[in-house]
Amino acid sequence: MVSDLRERYHSEETGYDDSLPVDSSVKVSPPGIYTAERVGQFDFDKRFKGHRPNIPALATDWVGRQMALTVFGDYLLVNDRNDLRAYELASGKLRWSHLAGGQRGGSREWPLLPMRPIVSGDLVVTRMISRQGPRLECLGLSDGAPKWVFATLDHAVSNPLLVEGDIVLLNLRRHEELGHELLFTRLARSTGEVLDERSLVNFRDDSKSRMFRQIQLGRSVDRLVASGYGSVICTDLRGRLLWVRKQPWRAFVRSAKWYLNHPVRPLFAGGHVLISQPADESVASLRTDTGRLRWKAPVRELRQILGIADGKVIVSATGRLVALSLEDGRVVWEQQHGASRGFMVSGGDGAILSVAPVVRDNAMKAAGWGTFGLLSWIDVKDGRKLASWVVDFKLGAAAKGLHAGPMISTRDGILLLAGEHDGDSRNIFRLVSKSRKFNSVKPSGAFDCWLPGTTSLKAGVASTLFPGWTLLETERVGLGSFVREIEGVGPVFSADTKGQGGPSDIRTQLGRLVQVPASGKQRLRLQLGSEGATGWTVEVQANGESLARNFIPEVPPPSGNLEEYSWLEDSVPQAAQEQGGWVWARKPDPVHSGERSLMLTGNGRQERSFRNSTYWLVAAPGDQLFAWVWIDPKTPPKVIQLKFGSEAPAGMFEHSVFWGDLQALGEPPPEPTPRRLGDIPPAGQWVRLQIAADSMGIKPGTVLRQMAFLQVDGTVYYDKVGILSRSVPKGLPLKLLGPRRWTNIEVDLSRFAGKQVWLRAGRVTEDEKKGRELWSKLELTE
Repeated sequence: MVSDLRERYHSEETGYDDSLPVDSSVKVSPPGIYTAERVGQFDFDKRFKGHRPNIPALATDWVGRQMALTVFGDYLLVNDRNDLRAYELASGKLRWSHLAGGQRGGSREWPLLPMRPIVSGDLVVTRMISRQGPRLECLGLSDGAPKWVFATLDHAVSNPLLVEGDIVLLNLRRHEELGHELLFTRLARSTGEVLDERSLVNFRDDSKSRMFRQIQLGRSVDRLVASGYGSVICTDLRGRLLWVRKQPWRAFVRSAKWYLNHPVRPLFAGGHVLISQPADESVASLRTDTGRLRWKAPVRELRQILGIADGKVIVSATGRLVALSLEDGRVVWEQQHGASRGFMVSGGDGAILSVAPVVRDNAMKAAGWGTFGLLSWIDVKDGRKLASWVVDFKLGAAAKGLHAGPMISTRDGILLLAGEHDGDSRNIFRLVSKSRKFNSVKPSGAFDCWLPGTTSLKAGVASTLFPGWTLLETERVGLGSFVREIEGVGPVFSADTKGQGGPSDIRTQLGRLVQVPASGKQRLRLQLGSEGATGWTVEVQANGESLARNFIPEVPPPSGNLEEYSWLEDSVPQAAQEQGGWVWARKPDPVHSGERSLMLTGNGRQERSFRNSTYWLVAAPGDQLFAWVWIDPKTPPKVIQLKFGSEAPAGMFEHSVFWGDLQALGEPPPEPTPRRLGDIPPAGQWVRLQIAADSMGIKPGTVLRQMAFLQVDGTVYYDKVGILSRSVPKGLPLKLLGPRRWTNIEVDLSRFAGKQVWLRAGRVTEDEKKGRELWSKLELTE
């Protein structure tokens, strides 16, 4: 029976799409180096207004998020929810276009939800949005002629599936007294006639759940799994209910930045199914036969599940990629990918394709820098880049940069929709491989991952970032990207050095011919950084004479002044483990800085702590510890206590202070006795609590790795904990260094007054110094 089901399942003609594949039958183009060929265009009909969802203007790529792609035979189907268009796959020529009900509508009520078409024989079936809400429409594949419409007072809350030759979807029906009822609906493929309708579950009415109306529906060989409304529902292919699971770990409410979440349909893997939902920052693995939880992995600021490869679940989160073990959900690796806008997992090849815009500052825009994208292949084993290259999308000097996505793999290459940032149109590009599939290389080997003739593009990037300067290098180009976006700085030039010395080395060298004014009041300024503890060395020459030779460390030495370092903000420190069941509050609850604060509330003793952080505070003379607190004026605590610990056993905190009534902590009194710093701080406002480290017995050189927040009764919000110190914390994440991560160099050119001089700035090759170069500034000033 199972074999019959499997054969029938694989024989059904539905095409393949840009969302997650149900099984391995959808093949992804193998890793290689691609160029972009423009094959078509998707423009919004300017007669129809108000199709933009109600979200911040630059918050997310709303156009790409609302588009869905399906490939079937020689057709590419593109649906933006109001307008369905069919293109010839080979040429990109538009065959036909269909507007739902002849009008646009519903975008504000149903934002950022792509609606994927399916194909069966000569028919296309898809959800579309009219002003009355989402409905199901059936069109002819060859000409787009309407065949039938399924539109009722119910809302079609899932994309359709083809099951045993019929159309299956889920409807949401509103009842005045009962709330919402979820229905399994089965339609005849050729007529749209209702063949079967079954009630599955009822949901209580909740006005806050409007944006969660979409149910994500996925299919395995013998069952359907729906995810939405904070629940997971499983039926057989005939709609008979098998099990229901209510997600218990978080209230299902709309978050402040709900638009960053990407709803994804359930992803099947063997005998279990992977689930993620917009209101919950975690990935869960459930057994398909019983619905029992196999594992649950929290992922901070989760965006979406991207796919499965090499026994890993690949997940995107804000600014990073995360790989979870398919077996137990543990984090295998986590890598920063802050600039990337789209990903595609190639499971069979163990690689991930990412697309990122080349970010431009005002000088780059003025120079005519256009719509270039940085494409990278990422190794599933460890999340590191295998190769990167720049693709010219040839859209001209777009005023606001590039948005890319969605994309889908076809037999002739990868199809990608790209357009101007914040624009409402998309060009259709085919990424075609012009080189053989590349192989991984040993770390010590030089690797040319660029297409012939594109080395000049790297030089163009350098000259655009540093006007007037020319990139000087050998014919070979190092592995990796050469454009990086650093938060608070913008685009920087990035490069590695390869080789063991000699003329074949790959290292950055920049040159410029300069006429120094007669006054001699000219200086060369460089702002450089490093990634890698060993750092690197830069040398500045003028007419072959060395003017400066400086070491560029990953973390510059302390300045000797008190500087502020955050330890806890929006999350516990790096690699730390939360203890006691932390609850993170978001606005409109009190938040001092960032996006979240820690909330402690309840009667009696309340304590939360973290331990085993790899980001340590190292005390120095005169250091000050600080924390921001907000006390609820309606329910103030009797006492609050901050506790700090070093490498003592978990839960052992050698240093502590408190505010309020010590007796509220009960008998016997805490050991060692904490120091009292005063009464409970004023309620209803953010107050900075600052404590001299030596007043708590913290001696210079003491390492702090763990911390606890304790209170008795009441509600308190804690935010931004850190230290004012003259020493740099150990293991400090580079993103927290801010401007302090850069080494600033100034070279005096007055000795060349009135002369023409050839300036050359470049890396000195040293075997023991293997840090990655970051070039932020290279400019002449007076």
